[in-house]
Amino acid sequence: MRNGTAVCSLPLLLLTFAHACADTLDEARTLHGNGELDAALEAYTEITNAPDQHSAKDRGTAHNNACVILLGKGAYSEARERCDAALTLRRDQRDNLRGLGRTLNNAGLVHQQLGEFALAAERYREALAINREREDWLAIAINSSNLGLLHTLAGDYGLAAARFDEAIAVADDHPDAPWSAQQRALARINQGVALEKLGAYREALSLFQLVRESAQLLDEGQRALLEVNLGVVYRNLGDPVAALRAFDEAKPLYDALDDRGGLANAWLNSGIVKHEDLANLEGALPDMQRALQIARDSGDRPEEITALLALGRLALSDGSGAAKGYFDLSLALARQTGSAEARWASLEGLARVALTEGDRAQALDHLREAIDIVESVGVGVRTAGVRSDFFGERRAVYELTVSVLASEYATAQDPALARLALNVARQAKARELSDALGRPELAGEAMTQQGVIEFFVAEERLYRWLIPDGADQPMQLHALDADPRALETQINAIYRALARGEQPDVAAAQALAAQLFQALPEAALDGEALYIAPDSFLYRVPFDLLPMASGSPLVETLALGILPSDRLLASAAAAPPVQTGAWAGFADPVIEAADAGPALARRRLAVTLDPLPAAAEELDRIARWVGPESSQHLGSAATEQAVLSALTDGTSVVHLATHAVLDERVGGTAAIVLSPEGDRDGLLTPEEIASVAVRSRLAVLSACRTAADLASEPRALESLTGAFLAGGAEAVVATLWDVEDTVSAAFMDQFYYQLGRGVGAGEALRQAKLALRSTPGWEHPTHWAAYVLVGRLDLDPLGAVRAGSRWSTPLALAALAAGLLALWLATRRRRVPASG
Repeated sequence: MRNGTAVCSLPLLLLTFAHACADTLDEARTLHGNGELDAALEAYTEITNAPDQHSAKDRGTAHNNACVILLGKGAYSEARERCDAALTLRRDQRDNLRGLGRTLNNAGLVHQQLGEFALAAERYREALAINREREDWLAIAINSSNLGLLHTLAGDYGLAAARFDEAIAVADDHPDAPWSAQQRALARINQGVALEKLGAYREALSLFQLVRESAQLLDEGQRALLEVNLGVVYRNLGDPVAALRAFDEAKPLYDALDDRGGLANAWLNSGIVKHEDLANLEGALPDMQRALQIARDSGDRPEEITALLALGRLALSDGSGAAKGYFDLSLALARQTGSAEARWASLEGLARVALTEGDRAQALDHLREAIDIVESVGVGVRTAGVRSDFFGERRAVYELTVSVLASEYATAQDPALARLALNVARQAKARELSDALGRPELAGEAMTQQGVIEFFVAEERLYRWLIPDGADQPMQLHALDADPRALETQINAIYRALARGEQPDVAAAQALAAQLFQALPEAALDGEALYIAPDSFLYRVPFDLLPMASGSPLVETLALGILPSDRLLASAAAAPPVQTGAWAGFADPVIEAADAGPALARRRLAVTLDPLPAAAEELDRIARWVGPESSQHLGSAATEQAVLSALTDGTSVVHLATHAVLDERVGGTAAIVLSPEGDRDGLLTPEEIASVAVRSRLAVLSACRTAADLASEPRALESLTGAFLAGGAEAVVATLWDVEDTVSAAFMDQFYYQLGRGVGAGEALRQAKLALRSTPGWEHPTHWAAYVLVGRLDLDPLGAVRAGSRWSTPLALAALAAGLLALWLATRRRRVPASG
């Protein structure tokens, strides 16, 4: 969806910058200031047409102000002529650098609206250099905002964010200036536009609501702009009625101002909502056609392209046959303007047209080019916390490509096609992770000596690959007979039951297993271990719990490892050897935080969390199995810096017995709750973890909801587990839903006992699950099925401990049984409310 755009031309301020002028120019400026734009334009034209009667300086001012009026009217071609004439005159007036800087800014706006992005950038940068030299802070703020907007339109969101930050910083540095508050508001609107493009709608909404609180600072055009952008956000957050209401608020404002570009944008967004959200095709078509005509009449190329794309999608929906014409036109214009976003969207549309015509080869050509464009833009995104949302908006290109290749494979049964489809799915998963974590250099290392079952969720089908553990066996690709939407509903029902501490429906679990493992050779589940690479909502599936053909759950048969893909993402930096056998535990952090400074954001997230008193006992019990090379960090000592130090110093196992929460301000990014300290808020995010060289072998997240959550898309590529793997860890143990701290203590006691015996991490996790399943009071699946291992199953992180262990096996078993009984009795006495 095309978003509204904030344009800073400041016509009234430009009018006040002229020096002493002739009477006719004064009269023209008065008409302009009174809003009599047609009369003012005529007066400016009279001045520019009489060189013998008016100085070059006055004619430059007249051309500049005429450009401003025409820009506001959406007459961009005429505006360009006036701005070019003003530039010619003002470049010769070296004593009027102020006027030259403002005309350059206006010329940039004109080129931007005409889709001439390279020229627009050149004009803005020249204006910015002049204004920085003159220390004209208002002009600097305007130039920075407009450059940011240009970068947004061109798809370079990282540069856009930097420019908007610069504009806001200039306004903040001059709080007493009369223009400061308005420029801050405009920069925030533009910043919100960039966030919309990235799909970070909640964060954009927060910005727009902040601006709305100071709406008295905005003129009618800026208020209209704000309403359009609010409408876009409401629509993307699932409220199309509120969106239409906002667009209808903006239309009369734009109409009264004769702002053709803004009016076209409001009509287009109305049409998109009617088409895509309300299925009102008859109502959508005239709105879109009206937007296209307004855009063409005014010469607004970006708006024209977006209207063509919208009409193309509408034509695909109603089967009118006009779609190809619309997409061809949008692609031609996109290539002229250099818009990356419009190019990939046009190519996706043409691919869908080709598929309706039965031309799969042509569709694949279009899709490959579209993916190349998305990949290049994704790498350029640098704003932390919203990268994965950017990719999520464009994932459909990858999904459609996989679907086409899978259809080709079903016909030809060529393993090369299955491999190509898998590579696209891998590419999508890797892009999600690298964009989410800001690590475009992530590399994949293939798993060895193990088979992998990999899933990929596309638009209408679920695809599954069986990747054998030997080169002599062919890869298998299946388009499963399962509707992704219905499958997600089934999975959510099972997940919710377990998260509430209820027994999931047995028939539902059997049906889910039958759908996910349909047509799977029995040999695939005959080994001692298996890797599964889920996708999207499949990360909520407790695979260990699913019944096999024998009726027994998978946990009875083999150790299970979860992967982001069949390639284990590892740190690009070479990590030095770890201190094998070392262990660091962190538990029961300070929940309450100050009401100011960095801790304020943390308070908003963690204020409802409960203390975890059993977590300290959990660390004490684990310490028996990990030997003397261990450390414990409790309460206020369980800080972000302490965890990061353990990860980077080479501590073999880092154990976190704390809460995990979701930060809704950045689109659902997870964070581990630790104790605040200094300028750190105590929220350890995936970006922070992935930004360091993790030299720990195993991270154990004995926390609530550390792998997935129904509150957001449960892509592992956005999760904390992906962050540890991206940083360099070999494996992560995490939980799928809330786990009581006493239950966690019992489970971890079992897990570390097995690790201490030299059992690999995957098998150790399975044995801990089996131990709880066979113990009265602990057999409920909500206690043991939440735990998953992401990464290497054969990892042995405590190898050095066994040589010096003072525990004999009989004594260890006795202590383990006694501890399990004590914990069970403690649970009977006190249940800790599940939260986190």
